Amino acid sequence: PPLYPVVLAAAFKLTGMDFTPPEGRDVFTPERIVVGVNYLFTVLSGWLIFLIGRKLFDRRVAVLGMTLYFLSDTVLATSLSGTNLPMTAFLGLAAIWFALLAAQLNQDGAPAVQWVSAAMFSATLCALAILTRYGAFILVPGLVLFIGWSVKEKGWAWAGIFLAVVLAFMAPWLVRNKLVSGGFLGLAPYS
Repeated sequence: PPLYPVVLAAAFKLTGMDFTPPEGRDVFTPERIVVGVNYLFTVLSGWLIFLIGRKLFDRRVAVLGMTLYFLSDTVLATSLSGTNLPMTAFLGLAAIWFALLAAQLNQDGAPAVQWVSAAMFSATLCALAILTRYGAFILVPGLVLFIGWSVKEKGWAWAGIFLAVVLAFMAPWLVRNKLVSGGFLGLAPYS
């Protein structure tokens, strides 16, 4: 999927790294940039875990969840690994956060523009997570069911719109893969 390499390319561009560090300037090595980007997404994911925990439970549970996340050996190893998992986790958690916000706004009777915007932003973040790692598609059924059950009026219609937005964001990349490699997921199923 294309999003993680794009983010890394932007980080390399921002730091002036082109894989051949100039003499005497080894502060921004490629490995440090990749790990730094992953650390940033790991910290942002912990912050989102705190926000989700506070929204669903209370501050104590939120702090406990965030602390356990940061102390997890798997999370620390993943943030050092250089893979796209920290970015995928961040985008997935952000999609969940905005879906929760949309449901809360809808239940509270907020104007439709507010909760629909939050739901569509959630769908966009979900699509971006999938464009970071195809396995993130597992978020879609859960979020579609959540939108369908939590929206007061025409919940399942809004769930269908949510799914359509996710698929619309993914469609250009999937079509490109089909044209280039003959499969919608490119060569990812073989790796």
